[in-house]
This record gives sequence, C-alpha cells and structure tokens, in this order.
Amino acid sequence: MNELFAPILDTATLDLPAIMPLYGGAEKPVSQMSEDEFDAVAQAVYVKVREQAFSRGLPVIIGREGQVLKEYADGRIEVVPS
Repeated sequence: MNELFAPILDTATLDLPAIMPLYGGAEKPVSQMSEDEFDAVAQAVYVKVREQAFSRGLPVIIGREGQVLKEYADGRIEVVPS
C-alpha cells in the first residue's frame, strides 16, 4: 500500500514530487474518468476508508443531505453540530 503514496519525481524539476490527480490509487487521472468509472473508484475508496477507520475504532465523517455525520462501526450515526 505504501507504494501508492510514494512520491513521484517531477520530471520538470527533477526534484519535487509531482502532484498526480489520481483518486485512491486509480490507474487513470480523475480528469480522464467517465462518471461511471469515477463512481466505482469513489465507492472502492470509501470501502477502504471505512475498513481502516473502523479497524482503529474511529468513526468515518460523511456528508449526507447537507449534514455532516459521524458513522461508527456499530452502525450508529451521529450528527456533527455545526
């Protein structure tokens, strides 16, 4: 997994990491994805984020219907006060 986040050498400067517009380690930049591809990758990333957070006992912060919510592994959902 670390290889997904390893800095990529910027070929223009040969020293600074390039900012790659990749979404969750996808093989294609976001700007080149179709809506269906983007939705599929977004769902896969969400599943990974939930798994990682829940395995550490942390909630996932999500937005739904204009509200910010904390989602817990046990299924509880709390509204985050604004």
